[in-house]
Amino acid sequence: MLGLVRFMAQMLEDGGPTLFLTIGPDVDLADNEVTVMYAGGGALGLPDRMEDVFEEADGGQRIAGYRTFLVETLKVAGTAEGEAARIADISISIDRTLHAAKLPPVEANDPSKAYNQTTLAALQPQIPQLDLTLLLSSLNFPVPDRLILTEPRYLPVLSDLLDKHSIQDIRDYVKLRVILAFAPYLGTAFDEPLVGLNQALLGVGVLPPMEERALE
Repeated sequence: MLGLVRFMAQMLEDGGPTLFLTIGPDVDLADNEVTVMYAGGGALGLPDRMEDVFEEADGGQRIAGYRTFLVETLKVAGTAEGEAARIADISISIDRTLHAAKLPPVEANDPSKAYNQTTLAALQPQIPQLDLTLLLSSLNFPVPDRLILTEPRYLPVLSDLLDKHSIQDIRDYVKLRVILAFAPYLGTAFDEPLVGLNQALLGVGVLPPMEERALE
């Protein structure tokens, strides 16, 4: 999956979606005068504050609204309805699996759970499908002497997911995530699905004026 690793790095550099995992430097929580490399879970199709939507059973109002949003967004992007439904279901299945592997909010704010010192050599066997050294070099980061793992349960689950899904499933998931990331810049045709999503998740079926969104 070398191509996937390089594409993940490209998306991070281009402001696209954070696919599957995140890795990069930040201030060390144990010493704010030191910078350290962090590794953790990637972003999902919904913002962090709304990830609990993935805990809903099929047919729940919010997860159903999100599925409709995915299907309609893919249709605007030129995908046939049946194929759009298939990709939407794959995406929700993947995001549910990865969400369940993340620490819940209380644990994520507990340093004893989310601050796990390790090394790249120790981390790589947890996710053999993704070459972490290649990911770092593609982002022009050196291999660190140590790094902090913020999601201790995540990488083995991601590894199992990548084994169980076909390459086509992964490609379709990535395609959808890229469309979602750049849809706000691709024209107003993508507004209607977003209005429906806002109504399903927030009870507000309107969007800010384009001028306001352009400033965000």
